[in-house]
Amino acid sequence: MILSLLYYLLFSALFYGVYRLSYARLSFHKFNRAAVLLFPLTALAIALLAPRFSLPSSSGQLLVLQLPEVIIEGEALQMKQLKSGTLPSTWTIIYLIGIAISLAYFAFGLWRLRNLIRESKADRQNGKYRIFWSKHIEGAFCFGRFIFLPESLRAHPDLELVIEHEKSHIQLGHVWDRLYFRALSTLLWFDPFVHAFARELRQIHEYEVDANILQNQEIENYAHTLLRSTLGTDLKFPEKALAPSPFFNSSLIKSRISMMYANQSRPWRKALYAFLIPLTLGMTVFACNKADESQAETEVKEEQKAVDLNEIEVLPLSKLCTEDANAEERKACLFQAVSKHIGDNFKYPELAEAEGMEGKILVSFVIKTDGSIGNVEVLRNSLNDETEAEKTAKEQAEVQAISLISSMPSFSSPAIKDGKPVNLKLVIPIKLQLS
Repeated sequence: MILSLLYYLLFSALFYGVYRLSYARLSFHKFNRAAVLLFPLTALAIALLAPRFSLPSSSGQLLVLQLPEVIIEGEALQMKQLKSGTLPSTWTIIYLIGIAISLAYFAFGLWRLRNLIRESKADRQNGKYRIFWSKHIEGAFCFGRFIFLPESLRAHPDLELVIEHEKSHIQLGHVWDRLYFRALSTLLWFDPFVHAFARELRQIHEYEVDANILQNQEIENYAHTLLRSTLGTDLKFPEKALAPSPFFNSSLIKSRISMMYANQSRPWRKALYAFLIPLTLGMTVFACNKADESQAETEVKEEQKAVDLNEIEVLPLSKLCTEDANAEERKACLFQAVSKHIGDNFKYPELAEAEGMEGKILVSFVIKTDGSIGNVEVLRNSLNDETEAEKTAKEQAEVQAISLISSMPSFSSPAIKDGKPVNLKLVIPIKLQLS
């Protein structure tokens, strides 16, 4: 879980950096809006899902026989806590407190909005939009199909333009973007880049509305309107509580005016968005990369000389096969014998299950010339070992894996090379996974 969290923060930072460097100044607001909405969710999906998959090895033929992975499943941590009454960790409590504070702040904003509706006068109907006037707010804003205006704007010369501005937000569906991002910033409150993306989203919304209004307005007049009105200024409560994020909600006037006067991006520059495809694939490959296994394979090559699989004339004979079995049948029986022994006898280590630990244990062993099993050792163990409890659980899992492989029944006959029995070293990954 810690590794997935680090991956997520890394990918979130990369997406944000790429957006700021390559796309933020482009005038393709719809493309930017879609990208900002997808970036955090994509980073989270890659971090959580990609490490569960393996990539084919690119290191060439191993000097040992790599067996298929065996997956051992256990109960998820949450279920274990419900059954055993184990208290959640300190970090879990902190995370839940953060979510609770964010939800409380949002709920308080909704409550204040409800009071505004009850206290305000809806003295103007405009089709599907209902307009409320209030002396308790400083700037205009909208939520759903409700438009809220301060009493100070009643006699403002730009009132119609302010209303048109808020209606554009509603027509473009910006409220749904805000609610979606509000949910993200609540669940991922610990990620500063989510809040930075929320600010980018708010800015894109304003760019879209400005572009929409400028179809019927002169830039000079509209720019002056922005400077003398409340459009785009710092957010105030309760609008701030209903925004995509409670942070980074300062004035956007300067950037909006700069965007209005900037030249429209040339159409060919839309091709830059295609770069996001290899970037996303690269992140996925990075998260899928089984560095532990690759390093273990290298260690096996350097530290011990084993027989090349292509040089073995006859593979060891499992008791699942008969003497007249061909090479492919022997290979299948070898894989099946080892996997079946582990699957039938290896139980999820109790301490690792209690700590909610997942990972992979890479174990090597030798089928000796007499068919017996020996030289069992753990090459790599990816289980966490940050706390004392996790270290103990990790050691227990290693001892259990070594004991299990050592207890494997002997093979009927060993590997044969040049007509003589030889020792054959094998490596098998045992994956511990909570369901």
